[in-house]
Amino acid sequence: RKYYLLYDYRSSYIPASYLADIVKDLDLVRKCGLKLIPRFVYVWNESYEPGANQDASVTWITRHLEQLRPI
Repeated sequence: RKYYLLYDYRSSYIPASYLADIVKDLDLVRKCGLKLIPRFVYVWNESYEPGANQDASVTWITRHLEQLRPI
């Protein structure tokens, strides 16, 4: 399992370079004959803004899911 932190992209599209890194990770793991469970998170812990709403809006979550769909 690998966690991909999307905190910096809560109100923007995931950059193509970040998506390419995800694809590279998955290709490498597959090449080694293994599997990876990707986990996409906006908040890893509360150290960013304790008590603040740190998730992306439903609109941005939906946009991110569309970006990740081909992967």
